[in-house]
Amino acid sequence: MLIKKLLLISTVCPLILSVVAAQEPSGAFTGRGLDNVAAFARLVGYVRYFYAGDAAAATDWDAFTIRYIQNIETASTPVELAQMLSELFTPRAPLIQVFPSGDQPRPISDFNLPADRMQFVTMWVHVPMGDPRVPPFGMLPGERIQVPLGTTSLSYADALYLHYANKQADILVNDPLSPIVVDLGGGVSAAIPLAVYSDD
Repeated sequence: MLIKKLLLISTVCPLILSVVAAQEPSGAFTGRGLDNVAAFARLVGYVRYFYAGDAAAATDWDAFTIRYIQNIETASTPVELAQMLSELFTPRAPLIQVFPSGDQPRPISDFNLPADRMQFVTMWVHVPMGDPRVPPFGMLPGERIQVPLGTTSLSYADALYLHYANKQADILVNDPLSPIVVDLGGGVSAAIPLAVYSDD
Protein backbone atom coordinates (compact mmCIF):
# COMPACT_ATOMS: atom_id res chain seq x y z
CA MET A 1 0.00 0.00 0.00
CA LEU A 2 2.84 2.42 0.83
CA ILE A 3 4.43 1.87 -2.58
CA LYS A 4 1.14 2.43 -4.40
CA LYS A 5 0.36 5.63 -2.48
CA LEU A 6 3.85 6.99 -2.95
CA LEU A 7 3.77 6.30 -6.67
CA LEU A 8 0.35 7.88 -7.06
CA ILE A 9 1.42 11.14 -5.45
CA SER A 10 5.01 11.42 -6.60
CA THR A 11 4.91 9.86 -10.05
CA VAL A 12 1.51 9.87 -11.66
CA CYS A 13 0.65 13.55 -11.14
CA PRO A 14 3.95 15.03 -12.43
CA LEU A 15 4.05 12.42 -15.19
CA ILE A 16 0.60 13.34 -16.46
CA LEU A 17 1.61 17.00 -16.60
CA SER A 18 4.80 16.13 -18.47
CA VAL A 19 2.97 13.98 -20.99
CA VAL A 20 0.29 16.57 -21.61
CA ALA A 21 2.95 19.20 -22.22
CA ALA A 22 4.86 16.96 -24.61
CA GLN A 23 1.92 15.65 -26.64
CA GLU A 24 0.64 17.21 -29.83
CA PRO A 25 -2.92 18.59 -29.35
CA SER A 26 -4.41 15.74 -31.41
CA GLY A 27 -2.28 12.98 -29.87
CA ALA A 28 -4.42 11.06 -27.40
CA PHE A 29 -3.43 7.69 -25.98
CA THR A 30 -6.06 4.99 -26.59
CA GLY A 31 -6.41 1.20 -26.49
CA ARG A 32 -3.17 -0.76 -26.62
CA GLY A 33 -1.12 2.43 -26.72
CA LEU A 34 -2.69 3.62 -23.46
CA ASP A 35 -1.92 0.27 -21.78
CA ASN A 36 1.70 0.52 -22.99
CA VAL A 37 2.10 4.05 -21.67
CA ALA A 38 0.56 3.12 -18.30
CA ALA A 39 3.01 0.19 -17.96
CA PHE A 40 5.90 2.50 -18.85
CA ALA A 41 4.79 5.11 -16.31
CA ARG A 42 4.49 2.53 -13.53
CA LEU A 43 7.97 1.19 -14.25
CA VAL A 44 9.42 4.71 -14.25
CA GLY A 45 7.94 5.19 -10.77
CA TYR A 46 9.27 1.93 -9.38
CA VAL A 47 12.78 2.38 -10.77
CA ARG A 48 13.00 6.09 -9.99
CA TYR A 49 11.99 5.77 -6.35
CA PHE A 50 12.96 2.23 -5.35
CA TYR A 51 15.85 0.92 -7.48
CA ALA A 52 18.98 2.05 -5.62
CA GLY A 53 21.67 1.62 -8.26
CA ASP A 54 23.94 4.53 -9.20
CA ALA A 55 22.83 4.78 -12.83
CA ALA A 56 19.15 4.96 -11.87
CA ALA A 57 19.86 7.60 -9.23
CA ALA A 58 21.75 9.71 -11.78
CA THR A 59 19.04 9.53 -14.47
CA ASP A 60 16.95 12.60 -15.27
CA TRP A 61 13.65 10.73 -15.12
CA ASP A 62 11.50 13.63 -16.31
CA ALA A 63 13.58 13.97 -19.49
CA PHE A 64 13.69 10.18 -19.90
CA THR A 65 9.91 9.92 -19.65
CA ILE A 66 9.23 12.68 -22.16
CA ARG A 67 11.80 11.29 -24.60
CA TYR A 68 10.61 7.67 -24.69
CA ILE A 69 6.91 7.62 -23.83
CA GLN A 70 5.70 7.90 -27.42
CA ASN A 71 8.09 5.14 -28.56
CA ILE A 72 6.55 2.78 -26.03
CA GLU A 73 3.05 3.54 -27.28
CA THR A 74 3.80 1.66 -30.52
CA ALA A 75 4.36 -1.81 -28.98
CA SER A 76 1.76 -4.18 -30.44
CA THR A 77 2.08 -7.18 -28.08
CA PRO A 78 3.14 -7.88 -24.47
CA VAL A 79 6.29 -9.59 -25.76
CA GLU A 80 7.24 -6.52 -27.78
CA LEU A 81 6.40 -4.22 -24.87
CA ALA A 82 8.55 -6.27 -22.47
CA GLN A 83 11.45 -6.16 -24.92
CA MET A 84 11.18 -2.40 -25.43
CA LEU A 85 10.97 -1.72 -21.69
CA SER A 86 13.94 -4.00 -21.02
CA GLU A 87 16.05 -2.22 -23.63
CA LEU A 88 15.25 1.18 -22.12
CA PHE A 89 15.58 0.34 -18.44
CA THR A 90 18.37 -2.25 -18.25
CA PRO A 91 21.19 0.28 -18.82
CA ARG A 92 19.83 2.30 -15.88
CA ALA A 93 18.75 -0.59 -13.65
CA PRO A 94 20.68 -3.72 -14.69
CA LEU A 95 18.97 -6.11 -12.26
CA ILE A 96 15.35 -5.41 -13.17
CA GLN A 97 13.54 -7.86 -15.40
CA VAL A 98 10.50 -7.11 -17.55
CA PHE A 99 8.60 -10.08 -18.96
CA PRO A 100 5.13 -11.08 -20.20
CA SER A 101 2.83 -11.67 -17.25
CA GLY A 102 2.64 -15.36 -16.44
CA ASP A 103 6.34 -15.96 -17.12
CA GLN A 104 8.82 -16.24 -14.25
CA PRO A 105 11.85 -13.97 -13.71
CA ARG A 106 15.35 -15.39 -13.29
CA PRO A 107 16.68 -15.51 -9.73
CA ILE A 108 18.95 -12.56 -8.98
CA SER A 109 21.60 -15.06 -7.92
CA ASP A 110 21.85 -16.12 -11.59
CA PHE A 111 23.24 -12.70 -12.48
CA ASN A 112 27.01 -12.29 -12.55
CA LEU A 113 27.36 -10.21 -9.37
CA PRO A 114 30.99 -9.19 -8.75
CA ALA A 115 32.13 -10.29 -5.29
CA ASP A 116 34.01 -7.02 -4.65
CA ARG A 117 30.72 -5.08 -4.87
CA MET A 118 28.99 -7.17 -2.20
CA GLN A 119 30.34 -5.42 0.91
CA PHE A 120 27.27 -3.23 1.51
CA VAL A 121 23.57 -3.01 0.73
CA THR A 122 22.23 0.23 -0.77
CA MET A 123 18.52 1.06 -0.71
CA TRP A 124 16.12 4.00 -0.75
CA VAL A 125 14.50 5.26 2.46
CA HIS A 126 11.35 7.36 2.13
CA VAL A 127 9.45 9.14 4.88
CA PRO A 128 6.36 7.05 5.67
CA MET A 129 3.05 8.28 4.29
CA GLY A 130 0.96 9.75 7.06
CA ASP A 131 3.89 11.28 8.92
CA PRO A 132 2.44 14.55 10.34
CA ARG A 133 5.39 16.55 9.04
CA VAL A 134 4.82 15.59 5.41
CA PRO A 135 2.96 18.46 3.74
CA PRO A 136 -0.55 17.67 2.39
CA PHE A 137 -0.36 16.26 -1.15
CA GLY A 138 3.42 16.48 -0.94
CA MET A 139 6.39 14.39 0.03
CA LEU A 140 9.82 14.71 1.53
CA PRO A 141 12.65 13.66 -0.74
CA GLY A 142 13.96 10.15 -0.31
CA GLU A 143 17.59 9.30 0.31
CA ARG A 144 19.73 6.31 -0.56
CA ILE A 145 21.39 4.70 2.43
CA GLN A 146 24.25 2.20 2.54
CA VAL A 147 24.53 -0.36 5.33
CA PRO A 148 27.07 -3.15 5.92
CA LEU A 149 26.20 -6.50 4.39
CA GLY A 150 24.35 -8.65 6.90
CA THR A 151 22.46 -5.75 8.53
CA THR A 152 18.77 -6.66 8.76
CA SER A 153 17.32 -3.49 10.31
CA LEU A 154 18.29 -0.12 11.72
CA SER A 155 16.53 2.35 13.94
CA TYR A 156 15.46 5.82 12.97
CA ALA A 157 18.25 7.03 15.23
CA ASP A 158 20.70 5.47 12.76
CA ALA A 159 18.84 6.58 9.63
CA LEU A 160 18.39 9.84 7.81
CA TYR A 161 14.92 10.89 8.86
CA LEU A 162 15.01 11.08 12.65
CA HIS A 163 14.39 14.85 12.47
CA TYR A 164 11.22 14.24 10.41
CA ALA A 165 9.81 11.41 12.50
CA ASN A 166 7.95 11.75 15.77
CA LYS A 167 8.36 8.14 16.82
CA GLN A 168 10.99 5.44 16.94
CA ALA A 169 10.65 2.57 14.51
CA ASP A 170 12.83 0.04 12.82
CA ILE A 171 13.61 0.29 9.12
CA LEU A 172 13.95 -3.14 7.56
CA VAL A 173 16.89 -3.59 5.22
CA ASN A 174 15.70 -5.12 1.94
CA ASP A 175 17.32 -8.28 0.61
CA PRO A 176 18.95 -7.65 -2.81
CA LEU A 177 18.23 -11.25 -3.78
CA SER A 178 14.46 -10.94 -3.16
CA PRO A 179 12.94 -8.56 -5.72
CA ILE A 180 9.29 -7.59 -5.70
CA VAL A 181 7.27 -8.75 -8.69
CA VAL A 182 4.69 -6.22 -9.90
CA ASP A 183 2.04 -6.28 -12.62
CA LEU A 184 2.66 -3.23 -14.81
CA GLY A 185 -0.43 -3.69 -16.99
CA GLY A 186 -0.34 -4.10 -20.73
CA GLY A 187 0.32 -7.80 -20.27
CA VAL A 188 3.75 -7.35 -18.69
CA SER A 189 5.24 -7.65 -15.21
CA ALA A 190 8.55 -6.66 -13.67
CA ALA A 191 10.87 -8.04 -11.00
CA ILE A 192 12.51 -5.13 -9.19
CA PRO A 193 15.10 -5.45 -6.39
CA LEU A 194 14.43 -2.95 -3.59
CA ALA A 195 18.12 -3.00 -2.65
CA VAL A 196 21.40 -3.60 -4.48
CA TYR A 197 24.83 -4.77 -3.41
CA SER A 198 27.48 -2.07 -3.46
CA ASP A 199 31.09 -1.34 -2.58
CA ASP A 200 32.48 1.55 -0.56
